[in-house]
Amino acid sequence: MDDGEEEDEQSQTVTIALDLPSGGDLENSGTDQNQQQQQQLEQQQLLIGRNDEHQQNAKLVVDDDDADAAFLTICSPPSSSDLLHPWRRHLRQNANGICEDKNNNGSNKNGISAVPTAAAGGIVRVRHLRAEMAQLLEQRLNPPGCGSMRNWEFVAAHLGLDIDQIVQMRRRTKNPMGALMRRFGEEPLLKILELIGEAERIDVLISIRQFAAKPMGADECHRRPEAPQSLADPALINNSSSYDSASISHNSPSTSSTAFVRSLINNASAGSQAQQQNHQQKQRFILILHHENQRNRELRKFHKMLIKNLEIYAQEEGIKIVDVDQCMSDQDLLGSVSRHFDRADQVVMELSPDYAELISAADHISASDPPDDQQPQIDQRVRMKLYLHQMTYNEVLFNANQNRRFRVVLMQGCRPEHIPRGWPGNTLHYRFPQDFEALCQRLFEQQQKQQQKGQQKMTMMMTN
Repeated sequence: MDDGEEEDEQSQTVTIALDLPSGGDLENSGTDQNQQQQQQLEQQQLLIGRNDEHQQNAKLVVDDDDADAAFLTICSPPSSSDLLHPWRRHLRQNANGICEDKNNNGSNKNGISAVPTAAAGGIVRVRHLRAEMAQLLEQRLNPPGCGSMRNWEFVAAHLGLDIDQIVQMRRRTKNPMGALMRRFGEEPLLKILELIGEAERIDVLISIRQFAAKPMGADECHRRPEAPQSLADPALINNSSSYDSASISHNSPSTSSTAFVRSLINNASAGSQAQQQNHQQKQRFILILHHENQRNRELRKFHKMLIKNLEIYAQEEGIKIVDVDQCMSDQDLLGSVSRHFDRADQVVMELSPDYAELISAADHISASDPPDDQQPQIDQRVRMKLYLHQMTYNEVLFNANQNRRFRVVLMQGCRPEHIPRGWPGNTLHYRFPQDFEALCQRLFEQQQKQQQKGQQKMTMMMTN
């Protein structure tokens, strides 16, 4: 019984201790509750901090995803204005004083030779250009234009040169871009760079952008290699034995290809262009020079008939017939026409009343003058035909009045008064269609003779 009573008392005591605490226990319990509340608040703050960290980490993850997406996104190519922006900034800084940012080698950071500010007049000019950058511009812009890839001729035309001057530079100068920079040495450098940008030559601007912030190397400030002596030099012009008509007419494919390859020396990136150029020159072709009015359907019909019949014979000989209207490129009219004229093995000139009318108009209007409001009837393509007609006279003159590759065809309705004066009246005439067989015999026998001469030269070189 005693044990049972003790157990009841202990159970009651436990019950009283839990339900009816004493004053000291109440104080202790109050402090415990406060501590528990503080711990709960601290835990909540920790949870909030952890949630913030998780949110920040989540944001970082999103940023990483955006970075990956940006990495996978194909960036658009830079525009010419973007590539010209650093040049404008540096050239404006140099306009305030070219010598302010000069290193020990006498050059500033944009690769321009440092010159006295008084001499420069506060403007960086083409003649201040460093030699390395000038050589790069020459190597990039000297090759002939192809399609939309414009070359030095675009820059020359916008600098004020006419067609005749550009043609003379092309024929007589091995380094036309270098001659152009020497001729316009007083022009602002930014003007030349903006013209390159207008030509959409992004490759040129990308290749020279390293000079916008790169210092010049040692011993390169005033050392500029001399340009090779060209046919425009007085020493060569006075010496008649230094050149002949072959260098002007470019009848030999090796002559034009050699000149082209020389212009690409020290330019490794242009090797594929040289191979493509040589491949095009191996394709022998005959150029057809003609002109018909749009309303003269009969003459246009005879022209198409002549082209089709010539193509039949030309395919058997592996020769191509090229119409002058087909070789004109709107993006590079002068360059495309001149290249075809220089590389053609032979040129067939169709004489007709319409062609004579065109030539008579050329007596009053120069083909090199730009069109104006008083001359709306002469468009650019017709001017190119007038230019080619004049080039035939120049070539015969350089060949000592010998006609080597021009054939005259008299179309229907052509009378003696329609034949131009000069070499066209002093050479053989072939009437179409009456003398078509004789014309083909003349054209393709000449091609066979040239091929035989080329084979003989090859055999002689192999035996030697």
